[in-house]
Amino acid sequence: MPEVSLLVRVAMLVFIGALAAVIVLYHVWLDRYLQRRGRQAATPGTGPVGERRSVGNQRSGVSR
Repeated sequence: MPEVSLLVRVAMLVFIGALAAVIVLYHVWLDRYLQRRGRQAATPGTGPVGERRSVGNQRSGVSR
């Protein structure tokens, strides 16, 4: 692969940053929209934390 010019590198970084910003803004808007409709907004990260808590509870139950 030939050397990529600095302009192309900057353009790629800007594109990736803009894509990440759009995804984050969409998640924030979706959470607010769901809260407005009276539903509990599913925040990203609650699933793994809940699973970890359940695993911890199972371990504590086994230790007893």
